Amino acid sequence: GLDRQIASVTETADKYRLEEKNTSEMLAVVEEKLKENENRLAGLSIIYKKKKSSFDEKKQEYEKIQFSIREKQQREKLLQDLENSMEGFNYSVKEVMKASKTSRISGIYGTVAQLITVDSQYTTAIETALGGALQNIIVKNEDTAKRCIALLKELKKGRATFLPVTSVKPYDFHDNAVRNEAGFVAVGDEIVSCDDEFRKIMSNLLGRTVIAEDIDYASVIARKYSYKFRIVTLDGQVINAGGSFTGGSAVQSHGVLSRKNEINELTDKIAELEKKSSQARDEAQKIKAEAEKIRLETEAENETKQKLNEDKLNFRSEIKSLESILQQSEQQNKSYTDTRQRLEKNISDAEEQFKTSNEELVKITAEIEAEQSKI
Repeated sequence: GLDRQIASVTETADKYRLEEKNTSEMLAVVEEKLKENENRLAGLSIIYKKKKSSFDEKKQEYEKIQFSIREKQQREKLLQDLENSMEGFNYSVKEVMKASKTSRISGIYGTVAQLITVDSQYTTAIETALGGALQNIIVKNEDTAKRCIALLKELKKGRATFLPVTSVKPYDFHDNAVRNEAGFVAVGDEIVSCDDEFRKIMSNLLGRTVIAEDIDYASVIARKYSYKFRIVTLDGQVINAGGSFTGGSAVQSHGVLSRKNEINELTDKIAELEKKSSQARDEAQKIKAEAEKIRLETEAENETKQKLNEDKLNFRSEIKSLESILQQSEQQNKSYTDTRQRLEKNISDAEEQFKTSNEELVKITAEIEAEQSKI
């Protein structure tokens, strides 16, 4: 009966106590995993912020490059339109080049300005040295030159100068000692690039011109060589053969050569910027992909965190429930134990009372027997 009930309650309590212990251990594991999860989330947050910052910087760099490209493309288009329309060239020159494009006259190569290339550091000097000769038209031979002149005369479109490849002679510069002078840069035709076919013409136009660093060096050279040849400085000042000086603000013959150089420089710069833009875009996309990977990892860790928190709540609820059951079991066990102790005491008291009563009975019986024997 009662012993079996106490044993059953004790056994049940031990089972719940073991279950509570196991649940507490699982809760401790979950709480440890939550700490690790929080650490990973904190680390991912730092990495993501850095990636986002890097992406924003790279995006700004890309947009800045794109803005610069658009600016330069607009400038290039403006200059190219001017170049295509031959802005700055005499009307007669434009008319001859128009005749060439429409194949009305063959054998026209182009203007001097169109057929030469000069480094930007020498552009002002060469523009000054050539002056109006930049608009001279290089043609195949004398017959071509005559047809062009006849056309201008027929259309009453003005005059132009023609340079037949077959008739223009080069100039052989003789004062080579000047190359050793301080401030000497080059003889004019030496810093001009062109097809070999036109090299003699360049020599004819610039072979008598020395390029010097500045007017002070040019003055010393000119005086030493008795003003025999023209000297042009890098900033466009001129000491003419014979001793006259021309200078002030640089004359650029309408800037046709400068414009051509600027177009070439813009084209190169745009290509360079487009390469940088492509690199910046690729780097930005790479960083964005890395940031997206971090975001997905963070999302997964948050899902894990949510599940762990749910497990934590469930385990805590289960532990609380088990503690309540254990408390009830302990109370029930105590109740049964108290009842047994009370019953045992009652039995003990009854046995003691019985013993006392039995002893009194024996004593009374003895007394009765004694009285009977007296009778």
